Amino acid sequence: MDVKPYLYFLLFAVVFFPAEAKAEDEITFYQINELLGIELLADDLLWDDTPKSVAKRLRWRPESKTSNQSSFRHYSQADYEILGSQAYSSVLYGRDGKPSQVSIVFINRGDVEALLKRIDDDDKEDANFYDLLEDAVEEEGEAMTAKLTDFFGDPSKARFGKGGDLKEKVTRWDWNGHAFLLSIQEEQYLGLRIVSSEFADSRGTLEEVSDREMKEYLLSKVVRRENGDVLISDMPMVNQGPKGYCVPATCERFLRYFGIPADMYMLARVGNTGFGGGTTMGAITNQLESIARSNSRRFEYEDVDMEAKDIAKYIDQGIPLMWRVYAENQIYMEEINKRTKERRDVADWTQWKEKLDKVRTRLEDARRGRYQSGHHMCMIIGYNKETGEIASPLQ
Repeated sequence: MDVKPYLYFLLFAVVFFPAEAKAEDEITFYQINELLGIELLADDLLWDDTPKSVAKRLRWRPESKTSNQSSFRHYSQADYEILGSQAYSSVLYGRDGKPSQVSIVFINRGDVEALLKRIDDDDKEDANFYDLLEDAVEEEGEAMTAKLTDFFGDPSKARFGKGGDLKEKVTRWDWNGHAFLLSIQEEQYLGLRIVSSEFADSRGTLEEVSDREMKEYLLSKVVRRENGDVLISDMPMVNQGPKGYCVPATCERFLRYFGIPADMYMLARVGNTGFGGGTTMGAITNQLESIARSNSRRFEYEDVDMEAKDIAKYIDQGIPLMWRVYAENQIYMEEINKRTKERRDVADWTQWKEKLDKVRTRLEDARRGRYQSGHHMCMIIGYNKETGEIASPLQ
């Protein structure tokens, strides 16, 4: 009987185990700084530093300071890398004298120019912004996920943000009371947030404040001057950068004034902000109402006459108004800037009112018959009944 030759193989199984998480005591803050490529940490805990000292290490400029909040932002003009990728907008938020959040945006729908800098010149001519954005977010998001996983171990899936569509699916890594949240939002942006583990557990929600406490807080922000000015103080500032983000930036200021954590990039996403700017007002208004309810607050959309006497009932309670205004005519902006500068040296307010009456007549004549375009979002924080002026904070 013929014996047929056979090949005998030794079979063995190859099992791939998930990356083993490093023990927290095996990771030093020096290594985390090296991973990020910035000097974020001075020791094992960020949250007991002062925002100013952290910003000084990072060399991020002051953006805003109120009695209980602060922010420091860096818009990179040249290569500025975090996690090995160019970071476009980096901001440190502070609350009650301590850091509360670090938010870094690498790629964003609104920053078209920044996106194009990442593209080879040969590909720019026929570039489709949606495809470029989607590819860039996916490619760099995967690279960052791999880098963070290799360093910290396997992540968990989580959600961050509260209210309406503000909730985001994020990938989360934890170390010594710090949560690193990578947000990969298709056709929108790629960002990294660093928050306390406790803040991440609450999905970015602070402790509730009673209605009585909030009313007292708002009333304490109303300032009355001898010349008749009534103003709301302590309004946070947000630098929207070189893009049409007046709506998301104003909404962030509005929410943070009421003690609700907010980020203009998350707000731009739910407001369907387009490339370079331009936000759907209906979409973002609905989201604000939902965000407010999730934080035990209530915001209303009202049709208010833009007269000092009508605005007074809100400002007197410490409640600012968001106002959509037409600002396409350069003469208006020039006149506003000029009048604001002159106002600082006014001694005779009766004479000043007479001058304003003439200016209003001239501007009304210039506006008559013109098509109104160029929507801009402003915030009203004050009024003067005698002069008929309303006040808006600097953008």
